[in-house]
Amino acid sequence: RKSEVHLPHDLFDNEKDQQDEQNICDTKKEPFTISTKYKCSAVQLFNHTGRIINNFNNLCQQHDDHNNCCDYFIYWLYRKIIKSNYDAFNIHWLLNNVKGLMEKYNLSNEKKCKLNENFSTILDINLLKNKTALYYFLEYYDKIKKALNPGSTNKYLYCQYIKQIFRLYQKIQ
Repeated sequence: RKSEVHLPHDLFDNEKDQQDEQNICDTKKEPFTISTKYKCSAVQLFNHTGRIINNFNNLCQQHDDHNNCCDYFIYWLYRKIIKSNYDAFNIHWLLNNVKGLMEKYNLSNEKKCKLNENFSTILDINLLKNKTALYYFLEYYDKIKKALNPGSTNKYLYCQYIKQIFRLYQKIQ
């Protein structure tokens, strides 16, 4: 069962073309040699984000606020980068190319996905982790506050999470 305190990341995870993913990094089929600096998974993630951006209006129409959906997408991407533990080269390549796709999308669609202060080219994976953790805390704050009402079964876990976030905030201040 999904928690109420959960963002709709699965809607982006499901936007995948499995057939493309299997062949994308087959260097024998490529007309050029892929630089060893590029991680195959970064190229796959870029293609995945392209499919998401091309289908963005359909994916996000179930959300009240289109701009929140944009933020969800940006932080979904950051989580993928963190999970893959990319180096600065791959992070820079990926974020710059995704930014280009987003700008193209905004030119051709009436519903814009604003590239706001949340979309930053952060090359340090630890800074990216910290920014993402703080974003999720702020995004979930109201739901966490409700979960701390008397009778809550996970009160201790939520309190531990809040303490962890406050320590993180103090550390980066």
